[in-house]
Amino acid sequence: MNAGRFDILNGPSRGQIFDACQYGCDKNSHINLDFSVMEGYSDSPSNPGALTFLFKIEDLAVTGIKHEDESGHNFIIEGFCKIDLSHRKWGMTRNHFKAFYNTKTRTGKMEFKGV
Repeated sequence: MNAGRFDILNGPSRGQIFDACQYGCDKNSHINLDFSVMEGYSDSPSNPGALTFLFKIEDLAVTGIKHEDESGHNFIIEGFCKIDLSHRKWGMTRNHFKAFYNTKTRTGKMEFKGV
């Protein structure tokens, strides 16, 4: 199941991501990363009173990092996490993620695929 791409509104630094990748598959150590990934709005985005809803993401593990270009700031990050994409129908499930992320602006896109 591919749920599409979602906006990353805020996230970790380049150093935090590389540190997390070092321990991505380590059973004894883990570095928590916090990505703020937008699920949607409470109303039309043009409404100034609209609230932004974020996905709850847990147990995020980075297993790979690639340079997207030669800027030194754009990366393709892959790994696994627990996320509820079903709006509480199935709860938190383990998913593969792929993020297209800019460490300078700390924004980007993230997609999820069930495993």
